[in-house]
Amino acid sequence: MLVCASSHSKYKSILGKNKHSTKLLQLEPLQSNGYDCGLWVLAQIAAVLHGYDITNLREDDMHSFCRYLQSLVLSIPIPDM
Repeated sequence: MLVCASSHSKYKSILGKNKHSTKLLQLEPLQSNGYDCGLWVLAQIAAVLHGYDITNLREDDMHSFCRYLQSLVLSIPIPDM
């Protein structure tokens, strides 16, 4: 599958083996600050891995998302040395 997005277009094209579809892209920025861009990248990755095109989180959700990620990291078992 090939996903194409033009900087001049509001739409992305998805070209599969036997199909072609076009979807509206999210063009408005979700982040207005300059310090939690990494969280936004992780949120987008999580959305894609769960089968969504884009995350539905908002800037107000980033603190909770950060705490969620922290709990996941802290739940990783540490092997005995």
